[in-house]
Amino acid sequence: PNAYYIKKGGNIKTQKAKKSLQQYYVVSQVNGIYGGQGDQVLEKIRTEIKKQLDKDNSLNYQDLTEVKLPGSKTLKLTLDDLNYLVEETVYGSPHAYFLLSLIYPTVDFKVRRYEVDHVHPKSKFNNANLRNNGIADEETIEYWKDEKCNMLPNLQLLGDKDNNNKRSKTIIEYLNGKTPKERKEFKQDNLLPADNKLLELKNFDEFFEFRKRQLVTKLKKHFGI
Repeated sequence: PNAYYIKKGGNIKTQKAKKSLQQYYVVSQVNGIYGGQGDQVLEKIRTEIKKQLDKDNSLNYQDLTEVKLPGSKTLKLTLDDLNYLVEETVYGSPHAYFLLSLIYPTVDFKVRRYEVDHVHPKSKFNNANLRNNGIADEETIEYWKDEKCNMLPNLQLLGDKDNNNKRSKTIIEYLNGKTPKERKEFKQDNLLPADNKLLELKNFDEFFEFRKRQLVTKLKKHFGI
């Protein structure tokens, strides 16, 4: 559909047009609308795109969400969908990159290569280090180590240079290597708490809930929910 839209002369220069294309692409992937009956889905979407092009030569994502697709498939996201995606998307899933890409409005993915990276490094989630940080409950240690550290609220996008600089540093160590202005901007861009206490590993549960709320809020605005 994106290729069809561009080939037919659709507007791709405005921020609104780029956003609609990005919204369509990300939701089509995370909702898996092409898994089965793909040809019929494509036909429905193509018909709607042609209709929109005939109207004003642009793409409106919200109108696309109203298209009735076969097999109960949809391009619409609800608040429940967003909460589910933020809670269930994990490191290694392509959905992680898609969703995180939406929270960086100033990033130009044509200029730099970005990678999904842990905010709190995966290497810090080991039995000895967690115990040294005051985590004594064995169930909590196992859950943080095996699952929670890999969930979306502990993931961010970093450019190659930033990723190489961060490596296994704690998030606080990494931020301390920046100027005050850079630290503030990095926290804002990555939806991190301003208070460094929430960035201490012992407070990982509180950090996780804070960032989960930030991600959901940001994505809600992006999709007009």
